[in-house]
Amino acid sequence: MSRFTPRSTNGATSSSSSSAITTTSASEVAQLNANITSPPGCRFSFFKQLWRKPKKTDNHLLANFYREDSKLQQTVMRLLVIPTDQQTGDEAKTLSQRMRRLQGTVMNIIMDVVKEALPDTYNRRDFRAKYTEEVVTDNINGALWHAAECLSFGVEIAYHPSESLELQPLAHQMSNLIESLRTTLRTHCHIKDMAQLPTNVRDLLQLFDIKWAEFEWNYASMMCPVLTLEQYDHQQETVVLMCEASQRALRKGWLNAEMFEFMDPVLMFAIPRLAIVTGLAHNTSGPLDLTRNSDSIPQCFRVFLKVLVKVK
Repeated sequence: MSRFTPRSTNGATSSSSSSAITTTSASEVAQLNANITSPPGCRFSFFKQLWRKPKKTDNHLLANFYREDSKLQQTVMRLLVIPTDQQTGDEAKTLSQRMRRLQGTVMNIIMDVVKEALPDTYNRRDFRAKYTEEVVTDNINGALWHAAECLSFGVEIAYHPSESLELQPLAHQMSNLIESLRTTLRTHCHIKDMAQLPTNVRDLLQLFDIKWAEFEWNYASMMCPVLTLEQYDHQQETVVLMCEASQRALRKGWLNAEMFEFMDPVLMFAIPRLAIVTGLAHNTSGPLDLTRNSDSIPQCFRVFLKVLVKVK
């Protein structure tokens, strides 16, 4: 189970059905939806919507979104008709896995739409550098969507009951906002150039981007260790030190380019040792400056402080 996946204590399940939540709790979302207008010709009739449905040969971003979102809706509908006594069967498990995979695909496409429609203002998620490595996966957006749905349905995150309660309003708002955005993008799926999206649609994308980043940061902060600014700086200093040690070793002929190209296992032992020597003997003002307060030395070196003093 993903570290981003809350576990239910009451057996509740969530879905991505468009009808799962029909009301919008956020006033700004409701206002944006009220203001979204169709291109010339005003509201689409049923036949106009069919006419503007992307063709199978269309390969632009919103056409891909339409197809993947349709697959997601079909999967959810199949899940909803499974009898209660068969919810734990193989078919239900297969469909649940498919739903989670499609959620990730759909959300990744939405994020691509945001980037193309708002190239100068979208949130670049630089804060992900503070996450641990196992958190940032290809399906992080899908896992977050699933988490937002679970929280909005009242599912409690294991070992975080109070934090779950605090995050539920934002999760509920996110679920509503995602459904509104999916409906809006399906309506405009004929548009190939994201710059041609109506202003109010771009405003909805902007609101989604802001709220999504807020939800991600709050949820990730609960579910996994997040580096502090000081820890992040120490991490960067250590990376720079190891890069400098590797470059010095290449110049001296102690290592060669082929070892790096083929990821020679010897490097796992050589680079940290070379970094220690470089930090103690050459880059004396760097992270291994033993004259600094011990709290200013990276944690990976701090535990060996007495040994480092003897080595120096």
